[in-house]
Amino acid sequence: PFRSEVERWRPLVASIFWPEEVDNVLRVMTCESGGWPDADSQANRGLMQINQVHIRRIEAMGYTWDQMFEPEPNLRVAYAISEGYQWGPWSCAYITGVL
Repeated sequence: PFRSEVERWRPLVASIFWPEEVDNVLRVMTCESGGWPDADSQANRGLMQINQVHIRRIEAMGYTWDQMFEPEPNLRVAYAISEGYQWGPWSCAYITGVL
């Protein structure tokens, strides 16, 4: 049901997120980056468009801001954010019906 640019990330997403969240992640990813890991929009980066306001969490997890263009670190940080805030930080969650 997802474009190939997004669907290609399903195995990685499934290795990080709970099974019942995989399609939600792919929906948000579709809206946020279209599945492009190099997506960059001012203060947001990567597949899940991680916002720069999360820099402390990113660094606490052992990643750098530049690594948010890498799919696995980006998704791991997204998971940590979603565990704390659910899907609230992603406006695309509202647009896609995840919330």
